[in-house]
Amino acid sequence: MFESRRLRRAAAFAAAMCVAGTGVALASPAQAATVYKELEYRGNASKLVLTAQANFNGSFVVLRSDLNSALGQWAQTATVSSGGGQPAFIYTLRASLETGSPLCLTAKNTVDVVVAACNNTDSQKWFHPTAVSGPGGALPTKNVANLRHLAQPNSSQASALSLSVPIGGHFWAKRTA
Repeated sequence: MFESRRLRRAAAFAAAMCVAGTGVALASPAQAATVYKELEYRGNASKLVLTAQANFNGSFVVLRSDLNSALGQWAQTATVSSGGGQPAFIYTLRASLETGSPLCLTAKNTVDVVVAACNNTDSQKWFHPTAVSGPGGALPTKNVANLRHLAQPNSSQASALSLSVPIGGHFWAKRTA
């Protein structure tokens, strides 16, 4: 009887702590920290990184100098099948995770690349069609929905990325935090 009363008190205390917002973790595994990566373009010597123009739904993705900005850092938030047996990845913009409104790297159509509200559709899934290795690992550059690759249409900095049929310069994932 004494043991039963102690268990009831412990359960009531845990429930009160959860309601109060303090939170009690009962036998839950430790949460791993989110790993952010800068996705660096290796098509030229400039070492530009994939960067959202703004933290808004529909903002274009461009290549810019590495400024260690949350607009140029990405988290791999899911690993899924590309349908062809290869893993595909969804990349979420760090700035959008910090504001609580996740935006994902998205093929808007067969040409434009934007950040858009994450919805787990094929337009937000990317895979790498060949086994390429490099510093930090190769970034999947081929879109599952339209089978087009990330490309840089102009050689100038801050030009919007586009999608193309042939594979362009490789991107490399570089761990940042």
